[in-house]
Amino acid sequence: MVAKDRFGDVQSKRLRHAFATQEIEANPMTPAEIALFRKMEIKGWSPSRQRKFLIGRLRREQRHMKHGDIKRAR
Repeated sequence: MVAKDRFGDVQSKRLRHAFATQEIEANPMTPAEIALFRKMEIKGWSPSRQRKFLIGRLRREQRHMKHGDIKRAR
């Protein structure tokens, strides 16, 4: 699948490149991940704010994994 077709509504060249790279590495973005980045783009979040949000989310998920909770942290 060509990245342009799958991510056509994403305006950011940075995100489109990242999505295409994920596909090349055989780890394509899920529809939920695409929706999350699209939502951040629509809200006008800067790359710095996106990064802070994602790092915080990953840290919360890791804490939950350590405590045996396999549910996704939200």
